[in-house]
Amino acid sequence: MRAEHKHSHTHLPLMCQDMCLDRQVSLSRSSKVPLVASRCELRTPSDVTPTGRSEATFQVFQGVKLVSSGLREMKTCAMFLAALLLPSIQAVCPDKEPGLQPWMPGHSEDHRVTIGYGRKVLLTTSATVHSIEILSGGKLVIADTNRAILLRTKHILIGNKGELHIGSPACPFKGNLTISLYGRLDDSDNEHSYFGRKYIGVGTGGTLEIHGEKKLSWTFLNKTLHPGESNQNNYLFQRGWGSRGIIIHVIDPKTGEVLHDDRFDTYRSKDESRRLAKYVDGVEVGLILAMVVNDEGSNNLEDLAKKTLSRLGSQHISTLGFRHPWTFIVTKGHASSAVEGHAVYQGTKASSEARSSCVFQSTYGERFTITTSSQWVQEAEWTEWFDRDDERGSGDWEKVSDLHEAYPDRLCSSPLNIQAETHDGIPANQTGNVIHKNDKDYGFVCLNKDQAHGLCHNYRVRFLCGKLVRPQASISIDMLSNSSILELADQSEGWKTRDRVVVASTDYSMHQAEEFTLLPCPTCTSNQVKIQGPGIAACLTAQLEP
Repeated sequence: MRAEHKHSHTHLPLMCQDMCLDRQVSLSRSSKVPLVASRCELRTPSDVTPTGRSEATFQVFQGVKLVSSGLREMKTCAMFLAALLLPSIQAVCPDKEPGLQPWMPGHSEDHRVTIGYGRKVLLTTSATVHSIEILSGGKLVIADTNRAILLRTKHILIGNKGELHIGSPACPFKGNLTISLYGRLDDSDNEHSYFGRKYIGVGTGGTLEIHGEKKLSWTFLNKTLHPGESNQNNYLFQRGWGSRGIIIHVIDPKTGEVLHDDRFDTYRSKDESRRLAKYVDGVEVGLILAMVVNDEGSNNLEDLAKKTLSRLGSQHISTLGFRHPWTFIVTKGHASSAVEGHAVYQGTKASSEARSSCVFQSTYGERFTITTSSQWVQEAEWTEWFDRDDERGSGDWEKVSDLHEAYPDRLCSSPLNIQAETHDGIPANQTGNVIHKNDKDYGFVCLNKDQAHGLCHNYRVRFLCGKLVRPQASISIDMLSNSSILELADQSEGWKTRDRVVVASTDYSMHQAEEFTLLPCPTCTSNQVKIQGPGIAACLTAQLEP
């Protein structure tokens, strides 16, 4: 950004001075090479709009011919291309300009700074002053360094022939600069007649140049984000039949991102066992390893692999048996961080599970939970309804042994649960009857003698029967951070981790604006960014701070 003030007008970097009317005419160019005007002649003084501002716009064609599309008569300027005549000359960054004096004013809220009379200074460190006035040939340049610079002042006034430079078009500022304007409404300082109290003001004849890296400066949100809402993509990995062996995920502790994963069929092959040991040894110290057994992983698991995993911190890998569920999470190089789960296989008709879970904190203060699960899952389904007996006689008897005899192929031998209800669909516990027996192994019995009116309802029963077990292994990563994903209308060109964004309402109210820090987001698309903080209620725009 460049602001150059003369007669209350702001102009672009290239200027031709009209010797007759004492006003400046802006030049625009299609080439990025520097243009230098040696003489400018304006022949008609009538090209002024009703507002009194010149609307002349020039285009540069082949570097020599200037044509006006807004003037009534032709205006000509003899120009030459410095870059073409002197191709070896390169643009000098503002903070590398010869003659600049290092300036380190320190920290004093009473220090009123005036930079003038040809004095040219380079601010190299953070500073606190009362105010800064630049005029009469004075120049202030901000050093582009690796150190962050914080400049605190109540105001900066750039007067006639004063200059403030932060980067240039050919040398964008890449450092970290914050200008903080401080002060209270009830301060005794006099207000400027035009700019007020807190300001960076460019007066007549002053120059302000601010050029940073090219970034998307502002955009709209594509989606309303409500308080507390976060649409982050958590990670879930699941496998069943056909993925036998030991499954390993390598996870970045800084971000919770899965860097690599692999499966080792240590049931089928000793080669796979040796490959597992080599793989684990090759993982960098400090990374997180999450492991699970799916189906079977012990048959050809050799001592080399067991010792490798034991060195990581495993206590159960040496006794891993046939189809035993097993889970393990550890930060490599820190055996004390290991968490482990182990269970015994219960056969084809009983479930068993090993589970481990651990919470980690990333570099940016986010928390994420890694959960590993290795299990044999027994699914179940309800049978049809059975009604072998009714309420006549001593009562309603729906015993499992009698039902097995009556329906031998329609009822499992060891039910997991039982339900009883009347033929009208009323559950047994809501009928008012006293129930003598309601047991999945024995069955259901209602005795007439136990009832106040001497008669039970007519009941029917059904049973929950388990299927044969199946293997299931999973590794999940759940982000537990105070962060949100913003959906932007444009691609976030130039936005980087640790950049700060201001999210504001579309009426630009200062009471509906918040500042956030951008976080790393490997899963974000080109028009998504992750911010540190909860969701914001309202339809908002996102604007990146310069």
